[in-house]
Amino acid sequence: MARLAEWEFHNAVLAMKEAVRGQYGSDSHQAQAVGLKKKSDRKRPSRKKTVAIAS
Repeated sequence: MARLAEWEFHNAVLAMKEAVRGQYGSDSHQAQAVGLKKKSDRKRPSRKKTVAIAS
């Protein structure tokens, strides 16, 4: 019985997170407030070009 309640709670939290993502978008502060990572925080940093120094 307790395990069923845990699964129901888990599924409710996942549904709540999806609702927040759907209502506010995946790059919103509200999504970050419920524990999701903002989409802009997931972007890879751009690589810097290395410049060859002629000596």
